[in-house]
This record gives sequence, structure tokens and C-alpha cells, in this order.
Amino acid sequence: MNTSAKENLKNIIHSTLNSLINDDYILLDVPDHNNIGDNLIWQGELDYLKQLNYKKLCEISSWFYNSNLVPSNGIFLFHGGGNLGDLYPESHDLRLKIIENNHDRRIIILPQSLHYDNLEKLQKDVKIFSGHPDLHICLRDFESFILLKKLGVSNIYLVPDMAFCIDFSKYNLLHRKTGKILYMRRNDKEFIKSNTEDNIMLIKSLEVKDWPTFNFSKTEHRIRYRVERYNRILSKKIIKIPLLNKLVDSRYGLKSRIQRQNYIKTGITFINDYDTIITTRLHGLILGILLDKEVQIVDNKYQKLTRYYNQWLKDFENIKIMD
Repeated sequence: MNTSAKENLKNIIHSTLNSLINDDYILLDVPDHNNIGDNLIWQGELDYLKQLNYKKLCEISSWFYNSNLVPSNGIFLFHGGGNLGDLYPESHDLRLKIIENNHDRRIIILPQSLHYDNLEKLQKDVKIFSGHPDLHICLRDFESFILLKKLGVSNIYLVPDMAFCIDFSKYNLLHRKTGKILYMRRNDKEFIKSNTEDNIMLIKSLEVKDWPTFNFSKTEHRIRYRVERYNRILSKKIIKIPLLNKLVDSRYGLKSRIQRQNYIKTGITFINDYDTIITTRLHGLILGILLDKEVQIVDNKYQKLTRYYNQWLKDFENIKIMD
């Protein structure tokens, strides 16, 4: 069990953010998509924010952002994760736009990993960051932190991932031994085949899967993509129409408003079915820790997992980096 180590990470989050969040707030760029990891971060943010004496004014996905939805008061909180940089331009471009256009309001970027393929883009973004008088950036790993520090960005903080703030008392957790081993092998642009993969594949009782929300055939994936696209197109149009705009949720568009809860329950059920998690996903690692699993790390293309491990997880039992 890693109870004290987990509490220590929560305490770091609370001690840092409690001093920064000083007013009612708007939570921006919440994840309207099926990545369970991002939904775990979101739930951790909500569970953390509930204990504050400030009011949540609204939550808005980057897909449905409209300046008319934004109250004139309150600070901006940006959802954490791994999209600070040029990997995911939809989220990052909105973030830059709001930073540039709201110098009169406090802005806090919740814990992020930083990555840029284009260093010229990094330099331009640093000027935007530094030009805001009350911008505060939380970073999940030392490499991201030291890069911005060397470039002269102020008001930066090392803070653990917000998923560590999830209140698990609301979930029916049954811990049981299954003898099963999961190789959580991501299937996207962040994956890179490791030197250990051939040996991993020889392990008995091994199951190779990504998050359940990603384990679809190409045909089903195309259908789901089109449904998402049409939801976003239609939602953006309806949200501008008086009266009809009440049909559109600023987080999900026209989709189910219990989507986040469903994704989290799916993720917990999925990870809880294994005794050991070998993972290329950061939130496979984090949820494995939160559910007291044996976890072995295989890094992604951008060293996101080992960076996080080196900063926060060395004191945890039952976690190791695969050689």
C-alpha cells in the first residue's frame, strides 16, 4: 500500500493551488472526448475544487467555447494534462487566445506536461506567457519546469497530476486477485515500440489492450469519429441560437451529460481486473497506483512516464521502470 505517498502528493496539490485560486472560477478546455485518462484528471480537478470556498461559474470544452458563454468575473482555470505545446493545437490555440486577450484576469494552467516539436513555436508562446501579468503555470515534471524557467517564464510551479485528488469513496471498489497481467499499449502518435516489448509479449497470462474506449475496429472508429464531428458542428451552430442553445451543454454539446462518470467507471473496472499493469499510458500508471496494483512503466515517445516517475513516484512501492 502507498497510502502515505499518495496523501503526500495530494498535500502538494492543495498547498500550491489553495494559495493561487483566490476567486470564483471558470474551468476551461474540459475533455469532450473518450480518453479515460483526461477524464480522470477532470474528475480529480472537480473533487479538489469542491473543497474550496469559491464558486464554479461554468465549465467549457474547447470545442464549444464561445466568449458569450464566459462570465465577466472570475479567474480562468485551464484543465491539466499533456496538451501544453504543439501536439494538440485545438486546446493549445484556445489557451493562447485567452491568455493574450485577458490580461486583466488571473489565469491558472492546472498541472501539465510540456512538449514542442517546433522550437520557434515555443519561443513565440513564451512571449505570450511572459506578456500576461497574472498567469500561473503548473507543470507535472521537472524537465517541463526547468525548460520554461530557463526561458524566463515566471509564476511556474511543480505540481502532481490532478487525478490524485479523485475521491474514490463514491465508487464501489472491490479488490480481488485475478492472476491477470495487462500490457496497456497505447495506439496513437505518442506510442513508440520499446526495446522490452518482445520480452513483454512472452509473459504468460498477458492481455494486450489500450483503454476500452479505444479498442475498436477501424470501421467502428470511423463511425464514432463522424458522430463526434457532427455533434460538434451541430452544437456550435445551436449554441448561438436563443432558447435552442439550452439544449447544448458547454462541456459535451448534445451528448450525454453523464459521459465523464461513465468513462471513469469504465476505466476503474478495466484496471481493477488485473493484478499487474504494464503501461505505456501515464494514467494507466496513475490509476494503477490509486487502485494499489503492481505497475511497470514502459515509456511513451516523449518520456512522459519516466519524467513523472522521477519527479513524484520514487517513494512508491510496487512501481518500477522496465529495463
